[in-house]
Amino acid sequence: MSNSANFDLELESLKEAATDKWFMQQSLDFAAFQRLYAYLANKSEVLKAEYVVSKQIIRVMLDASNALESANEKKLAGEFMMLLGLISRNEAANDRKPGVPRIV
Repeated sequence: MSNSANFDLELESLKEAATDKWFMQQSLDFAAFQRLYAYLANKSEVLKAEYVVSKQIIRVMLDASNALESANEKKLAGEFMMLLGLISRNEAANDRKPGVPRIV
């Protein structure tokens, strides 16, 4: 994770286990999507300090959300989209606490 613009091999591996498996086999591995989300949530902490987010990260998040939507897993699909929104506002997953109002 030295440079957020570099191609992330670990992210690619997680994507293959989750979204690629769904798109190719229509086989949903919910645990793989959860691992992908956890990795991206951790990475969002690093991305808070970055001005640029790689297209790889954006594509993976959109593909994961679309795959989960098509598998009717709307809750987790929404979490990927919420995380993408947080990253776009220089926030991280841990910045949002459920039930606690945000002060902007």
